Order: sequence, then structure tokens, then C-alpha cells
Amino acid sequence: MLLEVPEAVYTEFYREKERNRYLDKLDEKNGLVSLESVIEAVKKRENSISALAESIVDIVIENLLRDKLRGALNQLTVEEQELVYQLYYRNLTEREVAKTLRISQVAVNKRKHRILEKLKKIMEI
Repeated sequence: MLLEVPEAVYTEFYREKERNRYLDKLDEKNGLVSLESVIEAVKKRENSISALAESIVDIVIENLLRDKLRGALNQLTVEEQELVYQLYYRNLTEREVAKTLRISQVAVNKRKHRILEKLKKIMEI
């Protein structure tokens, strides 16, 4: 919406606008920053630091669990370790493992569940 204003008001408005633009450029040239921008930068940094700390904690926990699992796997018999290797490292299906072991898929499934229960008990200690 356009309003008719006296020329003095119009001139003063644009003079103030140009002065603010000049001061902003001067601040930028001299490396001055506003308090708001500093606060915003600090908040962003805090958020990134907390996110980094959380990811580091996640990595440490994952590595500890992986080490604990390795120890638990070493407590299994050779046959149990072989079944875990076939199912979880080679990603073979229960049927494929059953075929190589010359047993039924149901037998492989039962053994798998027994081994997983055993690992669960070992990991709880």
C-alpha cells in the first residue's frame, strides 16, 4: 500500500536506511559481528559437539559389545562356531547349511536357537 508522506519524512527514511547499510558494510569490513550471531554460532557448535560425543559413545559401546561377542563365540564348540559362521558371516540360509551338513533345516534351526540362547547367557555374565 502506498501512502503519501511529506518529502522530509521520505528523505529521512532513506537517509537512515543508507546509514544502516553503510554501518553494516563497515562492520563487515572490520570483522565485527553481532551478539546474536555469536550466540547462534555457539549454539550450533554445542549441538555439533554433543552430537559428536554421542556418536563417539555409540562407537565405543559397539566396539565393547563386539569384543564381548568375540569372547563369547570363542567359548562355543567348533561345530557351534561353524554353524554361526555359515549363517551369519557367509549369510547362508538354514536350508543351505542343512544341505552341507546333511541334516534337516529344522535341525539347523533348533541348533541355531540353542546356540543363540547359549551366547545370550554368556554375554549376560
